[in-house]
Amino acid sequence: MSPWLLVPLAACKGEPAVVDTVQPADSGPALEVVDADQDGHPSDEDCDDANPAVHPEAAEVCDGVDNDCDGQVDGADAEGATLWFMDADQDGFGDDAETAFDCAPGPLFIGVGGDCDDGDPSAFPGNTELCDEVDNDCDGAVDEPPIEGTPTWYQDQDGDGWGDGRDLAVACAAPPGYVARSGDCDDHDAELNPGAPEIPDDGEDTNCDGRDDCPDLNCDGYPDIILPRAYEDADPSLDSYIYYGSASGFSVDRRDALPTLGAYSAIVRDLNNDYYPDIVFIPGRFLSDAEDSYVYYGSAEGFSTDHRDILPGERPNQVCVEDLNNDGYMEVVVANFYGPRNFRVDPYIYWGSADGFDTANRTSLSGPHASSDCEIADLNDDGYPDIVFGSFRHSQSTIVTTNWVFWGSSDGFSSENTTALASHHTPDVDVADIDGDGHLDILTTTYDDFRADSDSFIYWGSEDGYSSDDAVRLSARSPWQAEIADFDLDGALDVAFASYHGGAYNYVYYQTGPRQFAEAAREELTSETNFILHAQDLNGDLYPDLLTSSLGSSTSTIFWGSSTGFSSSHREALPVPDSAPFDVGDVNLDGHPDIVYGDGLAGEPSWLYLGSADGYDPDDVILLPAGGVLGRPVIVWSE
Repeated sequence: MSPWLLVPLAACKGEPAVVDTVQPADSGPALEVVDADQDGHPSDEDCDDANPAVHPEAAEVCDGVDNDCDGQVDGADAEGATLWFMDADQDGFGDDAETAFDCAPGPLFIGVGGDCDDGDPSAFPGNTELCDEVDNDCDGAVDEPPIEGTPTWYQDQDGDGWGDGRDLAVACAAPPGYVARSGDCDDHDAELNPGAPEIPDDGEDTNCDGRDDCPDLNCDGYPDIILPRAYEDADPSLDSYIYYGSASGFSVDRRDALPTLGAYSAIVRDLNNDYYPDIVFIPGRFLSDAEDSYVYYGSAEGFSTDHRDILPGERPNQVCVEDLNNDGYMEVVVANFYGPRNFRVDPYIYWGSADGFDTANRTSLSGPHASSDCEIADLNDDGYPDIVFGSFRHSQSTIVTTNWVFWGSSDGFSSENTTALASHHTPDVDVADIDGDGHLDILTTTYDDFRADSDSFIYWGSEDGYSSDDAVRLSARSPWQAEIADFDLDGALDVAFASYHGGAYNYVYYQTGPRQFAEAAREELTSETNFILHAQDLNGDLYPDLLTSSLGSSTSTIFWGSSTGFSSSHREALPVPDSAPFDVGDVNLDGHPDIVYGDGLAGEPSWLYLGSADGYDPDDVILLPAGGVLGRPVIVWSE
């Protein structure tokens, strides 16, 4: 038996328990043992004698405490410890081969395993399988279906790089004999596919667009852009450019240079009835040493100086093109502006033929002076086209002029079969049935060098033709151009004027009843001095918008149409080259109108704004190197 007898003595409440030691009579002084938390373990063994749950025989649990006094807090042997997985790529799934058992995860450890590649964040269980040669969903298979965004491949039986869309495969890689492009209209003929140039009127839809003609200049099914170049450094002998469109847009690598002389504008028509578009370049009235219009004939080989006619003129301001004698060949009407000594110059008709044009087959029309514009239409519905000439001047000292209607007939045109309409300086002529009575009306603008206010005219058409007495005057500020459109969508045509003088007010006259126009029903839209105006729905809301270009300003303005009309506060200003003329068309075939601007002799490239559902972005402009584009660019595309 032990010589020691331990007798516990009760401790007062709040005082540490003391274990009293009874020892033999021959022993030394008794030792006092303290167990403050009364857990049965003296303080020299207990690592926390204030906590009865902590002692050497306690179970270790996940609580951030060294419960069993082994010098370690929690750890793998603690009750509640968890298996953790290293997630090195932080994709939410850890590596089953690199684990830790502990109460809390260490850095980059998570509670979910199963990652088949912890070095690739695109690979983890449940991820979408992609065509990337990676087991994205960790199912042990690579690039197996179903796969998001799996490309579709089309069987190409004729080997032209296009399939017809009837036999297809969905796979990450093309099966043998399959290609990425569809749309082939004949998969047994390699010469017929959407990428082939159209051969017009050959009985075959060569480029598979559903038509056997050329909607553009090189018959490839993409819109093209013509940039007529007037002059640089006072030199009118410049190449005008054709930028050919493509699936990737425009580039100087796909550009033709055609020699021209002071080209101010261009017109595209099939002049010689060969089904290829031809181009007429017009020099404009600005240069005394640029008087000839150039005709370039289109063909399967494109355009060249070897296939070109030159039409002498008298500083023409405009040409009009139409088959005037119904022989299948287009005529070119040249609106001559200024002769060797004065404004008294006659317009010409160059008669078309299978051999083209020459001066021996030309008619002068006596009467009009300084013709600024022309329009061709069957005004009296007799089956023969008629010609309207707008006259800008009779002499340097007067603004009073006469506009002329030359009536077509089986005998052609003569000065005896005309109607004279009194007017003032007329830069622009438009023809439309404005009052809706079934007869075409004639709208002419009036520009005055010296006065801000001037009256433009609408000559009302009738069974008896036209008369200066049967006209309405619309006051504006020397408008250079007008546009006719139903701006408020009420079924009646309205008229807008681009004002050149006097505060640069653009006016919109609303027709409130047949032939009813009044200043009380007129809107004033302020902007810079304008000389070009275009009406078109640019944002897809059905209301025509007004696009203007300003003289001497690097700003083009869009006035947005709406159910409440126009407002000077509801507009958008687009930065453009100085005094830039423009054309509007869908060059990338995305359904949104695009705008191409010339440089207005600013010596800059032409600017192309691509339209979108969000409008036009000045920070996203395509530059077309040219320079000297004083007149209007031309977007070539026929629906």
